[in-house]
Amino acid sequence: MPLIKPIGSVRQSQAVTTFSVGAIVDFDSGSYMPMGINRWPATVLHGVGSKVLEDRLALLLGKKFFVLPPARQTVAGGSDAEVKSEYALPATLFPEWHFCSHPDCNRLGTLGNPFQINPLTGRMRCIAHDKDTTPVRFVISCKYGHIDDFPWVEWVHGASSGCARPSLRLLTSGDSLSLADLAVVCDGCRRSRTLEGAFKGEISAYECRGRRVWLGDSCACQEPVAVLQRGSSSAHFQVSASALSIPPVSDTLSQVLDEVWSVIESTGTELHRAIIEGFANSKGLPVEALFSAYQRRKGLIDSNVISPLDIKRQEYSALCSDVAESTPAGGRVPHFENLTVIPVGLIAKWFELVGAVSRLREVRVLTGFTRINPAVGKEPWKDRHMAPLSSSSLDWLPAFEIRGEGVFLKFNRELLNQWSKTPAVMSRVSKLHEMYVMLCASRDQPVDRQITPQEVLIHTFSHAFVRQLAIECGYAAASIRERIYCSESLDSNEDMCGLLIYTGTTDSSGSLGGLVSLAEQSRLEPIILRALESMRWCGSDPVCSEQGPDAMGDKVSGASCHSCVVLPETSCEKGNRELDRILAVGSSEIKGFFQ
Repeated sequence: MPLIKPIGSVRQSQAVTTFSVGAIVDFDSGSYMPMGINRWPATVLHGVGSKVLEDRLALLLGKKFFVLPPARQTVAGGSDAEVKSEYALPATLFPEWHFCSHPDCNRLGTLGNPFQINPLTGRMRCIAHDKDTTPVRFVISCKYGHIDDFPWVEWVHGASSGCARPSLRLLTSGDSLSLADLAVVCDGCRRSRTLEGAFKGEISAYECRGRRVWLGDSCACQEPVAVLQRGSSSAHFQVSASALSIPPVSDTLSQVLDEVWSVIESTGTELHRAIIEGFANSKGLPVEALFSAYQRRKGLIDSNVISPLDIKRQEYSALCSDVAESTPAGGRVPHFENLTVIPVGLIAKWFELVGAVSRLREVRVLTGFTRINPAVGKEPWKDRHMAPLSSSSLDWLPAFEIRGEGVFLKFNRELLNQWSKTPAVMSRVSKLHEMYVMLCASRDQPVDRQITPQEVLIHTFSHAFVRQLAIECGYAAASIRERIYCSESLDSNEDMCGLLIYTGTTDSSGSLGGLVSLAEQSRLEPIILRALESMRWCGSDPVCSEQGPDAMGDKVSGASCHSCVVLPETSCEKGNRELDRILAVGSSEIKGFFQ
């Protein structure tokens, strides 16, 4: 059980989101990139409590199970600075090029040429001036997620053969930090070139080498590259999928079955009854009740869940129903509890149902990542530009669980259907769809859905509602998330038209109750009315309210900005796209839904 000194640490959830595979992470010891999941230690896969089961999501993604990143493991009596190596995730130094900021040096180089590792700090050090170096600011990437160091040597020498012994320095001239004032100088041949034009067409002369730093290999690629800031968000967009645990999987008996589910899956159907009987007797649980839970869960797995829409329809049905388990089994707590009420008062004309979700569990899975542009579409994990997490196909993916609480609102379907078919509304939203078509074309992606008035309305109201809830409930807006349930048509009673606002934590079960308590009629109505009032006037008006869909570019939005409805990226499931508060509160030309 060897101990190692880690280069840094992140939270479990961050290893699947912000600082996941392929991201560039700054630690005190330097800049590193987490490596592919095929390099995760086997201990992580087989550790106690490491596997996460969510049958519908596994069926959707074609995987058997999901895996939690490891928690920090230390040894009693050992140093706090050392951890067990079998619970540490691998990372590699990136970018490889560093810069010495000493005014008498300004050298650009890599490990061994001319820099060395400082044994005290773990950072790269300039031996000439005994000073730790800094990772360079720029890297290059192509649309398929391949990433490489900026071509410093090639940039300064251009199309020439270069020089036999390049020795580069990065010099600053002028009073600004613009690229035109940054020059790369080669001491070997006295050539120099500023970085002006690096972010524009001049970098297009360089083709991608197909380097996959996180996998430690390269593949054939001749795509043009773009220059990225090392710390910019465009250097890494994680692509994820998620699902709520709903009955029957959320029941406590189904949770008990998790302990033996891998055995059930690896044996024939004819043995399942015997396995469950033996397991039930060992746990002191009623055999028939446990076998019934098995049959319900097996029926769900065999129900051919093939799309995110199927998953959301099942969740929507559960959110529209009262769900409470009267006799929890095996000392477990249900993953899902919901109490619905019919709203009264001023909000009754807009909403048919309110749900107080006192318990919920969401499983969020990392499926891959993109660079330069985020993935688009209903199934972003099928984006052909998405970079893989491993060098070979595995039967699992990294994931984490969120447990918390929420408020569910079901819109008045008939009123929403009638409003969405008014000519002025349809005309405005058709422009949003045109922008979405152009966005897909610019990213070489198929148009896989139609943007509808009801979807934009529900999404916009969701943002205003979250912003108001953050003021009322005590949670920060960044810790509150939305989940939109909306069908492209509203002609059937089975069509979806609702939203779930929820929050939770990856570190503990249950919730603080600050959000679900606001589902009470006496508290919910004034919150909704204040949210609507906040949309009627924006601090950036009249500029914001006069923004049409054709003025927002790839935002695919109408009247929206950070002063009125834009949320932190962690809160929005659409990347702050498809927002338009005019559809909610109206204008001189359009009757808003809430007018």
